[in-house]
Amino acid sequence: MPLTFSDFSPVGLAFEIRYPDAYLLWDHAGQMSQELREIHEITRLVSADPGKIAFIAEGTREVSWSLGSMIVLDHRPRNSAFESFFTLCKDCFEIATRNLSVSELKRVGFRPTFSKNFPSKEEAVAALLSTGLLYTPAGKNFNVEPAGRYPEYAIRCEDEKFGYLLRLVVQEINYEFEPPPQWMGNVVDPTHEQRLTLDIDYYSRAAIAVGSLNVSEWLAQVTHAIRRDADSYLAR
Repeated sequence: MPLTFSDFSPVGLAFEIRYPDAYLLWDHAGQMSQELREIHEITRLVSADPGKIAFIAEGTREVSWSLGSMIVLDHRPRNSAFESFFTLCKDCFEIATRNLSVSELKRVGFRPTFSKNFPSKEEAVAALLSTGLLYTPAGKNFNVEPAGRYPEYAIRCEDEKFGYLLRLVVQEINYEFEPPPQWMGNVVDPTHEQRLTLDIDYYSRAAIAVGSLNVSEWLAQVTHAIRRDADSYLAR
């Protein structure tokens, strides 16, 4: 069966805006934090440094504002939750631009990551090679007899206004939990996943006026384009 985008599941979302250094953050951090808390569930404070404030929101999401950027992350996205992530991004964007008097953005970026798990590394490698995007010579090369391979494909494409960096990577993901000495709960065994990761970083290349960016619509449009066109790199 050919590999298609429908085989992948979302494993991470990242939205970032970059703006000229906004020193009003030093004066308005408390106000911004309160405005966020009034419209979204804040799980805990992560950082409250002079140049950065960060929160865990709604359990799996992280929001941070710094002197030169705002980043919103979702560490455990689901397809059905994209819209609520877009809403969080929009709200954080409006809080930042209003309180920091930001009128122009240096960069806007959206980086969704998707993956497909495989029973073995070899099967993940075979899936990537089946796309026809890579050629890997057999045998010994550069004085190395390969006992294993982790191929990676990457391409950057740009026009005058926007660009994207697309990567397909074979990865081994390890999850380990090291409990503190006083831990009385169940022992959590380490787990390992062999996966093929599709990582797409979509970004602006020119300055954007704050008033011309509708965050929710822009994120939805980029997501639609990714779902529409990703098979150009996968299906053969």
